[in-house]
Amino acid sequence: MENHFANYQIAIPAKFQEKIKKYCRTGGTSVDTFNAPFKRQVDFWFVALCIAFKEGLIKEKVKDTYNATTAAILSNDSYRIHLMYLIALAEIKDENILTDSKAVFDICSEYANAGIPYLIELLDDPDQKPLWNIYDYLEA
Repeated sequence: MENHFANYQIAIPAKFQEKIKKYCRTGGTSVDTFNAPFKRQVDFWFVALCIAFKEGLIKEKVKDTYNATTAAILSNDSYRIHLMYLIALAEIKDENILTDSKAVFDICSEYANAGIPYLIELLDDPDQKPLWNIYDYLEA
């Protein structure tokens, strides 16, 4: 599938930048998978998007952001593009949304914004390593 999001920026709320980097091995401070379970910030962003959608969190627009990467990186894992279109379709319930890649991307970005603090809270649980926290969440 062609990546119609390639020219967009994956913008993440600036107030979470250091926390997100803490849990990512690329560009972060840790190379330990148990403490930094995500390889890249886009992986963190995508999991936050999926969690927010699954949990029914209210989408959130954020103005103070930083550009983590371009959405061209989504081409590396094309299933993410398909899932983003499905999330937008489930949200809007009108197949015409599938022709508006910017609207689809905006919906997904707003879900990710809502999911980021939820995911950080989950990873921050001190009872065990962040990797096991995310595994426990996914298993449940």
